[in-house]
Amino acid sequence: MKDTAGKFTPAACDCTFVVLESGKQLFSQPLFQNSDKPSLSNASVFYTFPTRDVYQVRIIGKPLTPNAFQQFTLIWDVRVDRTNDVNATSSPSWFRVHLPLILGIGIIFVFFTILVVSDFRKPKQSEQKKR
Repeated sequence: MKDTAGKFTPAACDCTFVVLESGKQLFSQPLFQNSDKPSLSNASVFYTFPTRDVYQVRIIGKPLTPNAFQQFTLIWDVRVDRTNDVNATSSPSWFRVHLPLILGIGIIFVFFTILVVSDFRKPKQSEQKKR
């Protein structure tokens, strides 16, 4: 999208970000509300879509002064397929990640403990000859 007339300036725009679902408006916010000096590089909006669906996102721009630029509406259809599942997005616990390593070290420790204890229980060859 290009401003072919070269008249658009963010500071002169009453720009609004709108989210619609099935034609019903869910959210609306001024596009430059988080900025003291509006520019095309600092427009920001934070929004979490509530469910999986197809939403329509619009940016509506109206000039603050008449004839500053031509009013416009930009429209996008956004498909939301994923939900923010806590189990899917959160990282696994330290214990769960390291459990195989802990079990492996534990098994090796038990094996060597049994090996050492069984060596001490066996009579040594020099002790067998004395008997």
